[in-house]
Amino acid sequence: MRLGICFSPAGLLFPYYVGAGYELQRLGILQPQTPLGGSSAGAIVAACLACGVPEETVRLGLARLVDDVRAGTRLNVALRKQLETFMNDDSPALAAKHGLTLGYFEVLPRPGPRLVRAWADRDDLIDCICASSNWPLFFSRWPFVRCRGAWCLDGFFSVPRSRFGCPVLSEGVTRTLAITALPKVSLSAFLDEDIIQPGRAGYAPALPVDDSKWFNWALTPAPDEQLDAMVELGRQHARVWASRERDSLSPATLI
Repeated sequence: MRLGICFSPAGLLFPYYVGAGYELQRLGILQPQTPLGGSSAGAIVAACLACGVPEETVRLGLARLVDDVRAGTRLNVALRKQLETFMNDDSPALAAKHGLTLGYFEVLPRPGPRLVRAWADRDDLIDCICASSNWPLFFSRWPFVRCRGAWCLDGFFSVPRSRFGCPVLSEGVTRTLAITALPKVSLSAFLDEDIIQPGRAGYAPALPVDDSKWFNWALTPAPDEQLDAMVELGRQHARVWASRERDSLSPATLI
């Protein structure tokens, strides 16, 4: 059995993924050879983990992204600005070595899903992350963004609805942990024990606000103190999952 980890779309709830992903790393579950994947917000954090970007760098950069969005900067511009600070010339090789998979959907000229596992250079990696994050008219003022000479949409559209944007990981992965920051959405392609999700039975603490407010924060930046609380919530839920699954997480599983 080989474990992989993927992150679903979640808009501006990405701090939850920072908490969950880096806590799994701290616990030794997410290791240098663990395949990773994601779409949209999940693609951002999965790529940072795969490329070895330190947690504090990610948190500081995403805080700056939120500040820019609050000031009226379009999300696509704010994200690319931070990705250019996160990624360097070594990042594509590190991402490929980690087995990173990013999903987006090509609309034109050859319509179809794209699951990308190799990049020509740093700019190509950044373009793929941005394409994966392109929820129409939320990410950019235009419905589509350019990537690899094509017009593209969010990675949510790259896989069946039952996966809720979580891409199929690289060959050899026999167990996939799916992480979503969105309560109540269905990830029926995955076993119940392989999902980390707010509001799921046994995942305490609960959301700090009601579901409608939480979903609103996916579209509009939450207050700073709530962004920090999202990180901590992700950490705690990662620890809940690790505690539940510790007997099944043998060293062989994590190779």
